[in-house]
Amino acid sequence: MKTPRPKTGGRQKGIGAGYPPNKSLPMEERIRTFWTRVNKLSDSECWNWTHPADKETGYGRLGLNTKLISAHRFSWLIHFGDIPEGMCVCHHCDNRICVNPKHLFLGTIADNNADMKRKGRMSKAPRNNKISPEDVVQIRKMWIPFKMSVRKISKILNLNYKSCETAVSRKHWQNIPWTTV
Repeated sequence: MKTPRPKTGGRQKGIGAGYPPNKSLPMEERIRTFWTRVNKLSDSECWNWTHPADKETGYGRLGLNTKLISAHRFSWLIHFGDIPEGMCVCHHCDNRICVNPKHLFLGTIADNNADMKRKGRMSKAPRNNKISPEDVVQIRKMWIPFKMSVRKISKILNLNYKSCETAVSRKHWQNIPWTTV
């Protein structure tokens, strides 16, 4: 006798009962579901999302109109209305699972990056693929096959690995002669 397999996907038991699974829930139902997943404390404290957060971003997520939306963006929608095109919903509290509307503010991507930098949360990730001719000369001076690897150079100079790899490739940066190295 076969053991029945557990149901994967779909709605949780009791959520949206009576609604077809391929249709989005009415907004009132979605708001009710939202509040069942929030640990609402005092107005000054973080209201944490209690449902699992996205593994990559760390933000709470829920479905809206057959798409996933971040929980803090949904909180903004139900408290303040639409989010203008190209705007981010940022946190004053730096708590990704916080949905307290008093802890949220609208800003551009530049505003969000400036806020992260001001608070010391900007990652120290390698720079973008854009490197200067001076970088190319320095990379070529440091590169010694089988002794100083491109990977090690990219970490030392805090540059993108692929950029460093193109600097030592004879196909790229041909305007910088190897003889100057």
